[in-house]
Amino acid sequence: LYIDNEEILSFLADYARRDDSFKTKMLFLIELSKYSEKIQIAAANAMSILVKAGFAFININFEGIRIPGANLKNAIFDHVNLSNAD
Repeated sequence: LYIDNEEILSFLADYARRDDSFKTKMLFLIELSKYSEKIQIAAANAMSILVKAGFAFININFEGIRIPGANLKNAIFDHVNLSNAD
């Protein structure tokens, strides 16, 4: 189930800005999506949360991640490998 409620997304983004452990878990979900299609909705939600939080993705290898439906509006990517990503 994708997070499509703006209030919930904003709440989780605020939490991600304050809690490094939560942010790490979101990045882990995105990474796991490389290996399992079953995690792709959770990974898309994780990416949407981090983007909404203003997280800057710098020097990250996201080759092959599966995040269909993620909201990447205003995403900050610098030297990020997104080849073969969905």
